[in-house]
Amino acid sequence: MYIFKNFAIVVFCLLSFTVSSQNCSVTTGTTTQLSQNQNVCQYESVVNFSATNTNSANSLTITTGNGSIVMVTNPAGVQDITAAFSFTSNFNGAYTIKYNVPCDQTSIDFVFTYDGPGNGDCSMTTDLINLSPLAVSLTDFYYKYQFDDVILLWSTTNEKDNKGFEIEKSKDGFIYEQIAFVPSQNQNVGTSYRTKVSKESSYYRLIQLDIDGVKTILGTVYVNASEGLQITASQIALTLSNTDSDVVAEISNMNGQLVSHQTMSRGNRSIDISQLAQGVYYIKIVSNGIVKSLPFVKF
Repeated sequence: MYIFKNFAIVVFCLLSFTVSSQNCSVTTGTTTQLSQNQNVCQYESVVNFSATNTNSANSLTITTGNGSIVMVTNPAGVQDITAAFSFTSNFNGAYTIKYNVPCDQTSIDFVFTYDGPGNGDCSMTTDLINLSPLAVSLTDFYYKYQFDDVILLWSTTNEKDNKGFEIEKSKDGFIYEQIAFVPSQNQNVGTSYRTKVSKESSYYRLIQLDIDGVKTILGTVYVNASEGLQITASQIALTLSNTDSDVVAEISNMNGQLVSHQTMSRGNRSIDISQLAQGVYYIKIVSNGIVKSLPFVKF
């Protein structure tokens, strides 16, 4: 009888430990690529986390070792932009994680560390989440002046299943309308594009459209038509307009090598670029202590 009582006590302790232990799980949902800026891509993944014995006195921290988390939204819709990403309520449900990774990265995982009540701590790592790069790899998106127009220019290094590009315009940067569509020129290789828009102060947004109808925002530029100094580019010259003082103009190639250096008096001045080889260049203007730099393309 004495032995039986001791055995019963042991069984009771084991059962109590099992009930108080934490049961955690993570499952991954959808992953969407949101944007691309040069060689950095932003994705958004939905991960479902569940834990027993949750209450507002505990915490959940989300980390990753192969990406940069930008924002986490918990099941209650509360957003966290601190590092590490820690919530003190609403543990069970879908967490939306927005993060940046190199565009050539093919996977990512996240660690959910839960500080539960009593013996309820747990650390769960998601399965590797596959990252599918955009149909287009964008290298640049900018503008230049050309007489009474603005020329939008962009280049790609790779295109796959790309139908083309939509150009959207906005006065306030919030409400956009489509003003042009530029079809894809090449598949599986990079190329350069350009389109003409009116010269007025506006935001211009570049949208990539794949053959399945999926749209991705690639970049946005703001054109300030009231800029005092304006640079107009042609295939033979760069014209500096509205200069109210002497200026120093320097042109460099993509490798940073200086190919032209000139000091010019106020007024309208022209820089001969007829001898430059085809490619992308940068012009830097120094006037009254203000430095302005922008790229241009010699076709």
